[in-house]
Amino acid sequence: MTCTGTVSGASYSISATFSEDGGTTTDNVTFTLSSATLGSGIITWSWTDRFSICNGGSNYSITKLVTSSLDGYEPDDDSIRAEGTG
Repeated sequence: MTCTGTVSGASYSISATFSEDGGTTTDNVTFTLSSATLGSGIITWSWTDRFSICNGGSNYSITKLVTSSLDGYEPDDDSIRAEGTG
């Protein structure tokens, strides 16, 4: 699978297309960082074969978590968590 994307200021866009279950799936992820610690975006996907198409998506929020340790794990850099609603 190959992902392509763009960055424009605080806005990011990533797209990937791959074969799945006899058809083709396309995933699109976009998000905008509203501050150094917050952001939001949308995930959309579609799957199609020669006979049918399915699609869906979800909105999500991003919160940057700065931790010194997490259950004994010492991160090499800042951790990022995305939570979805939809």
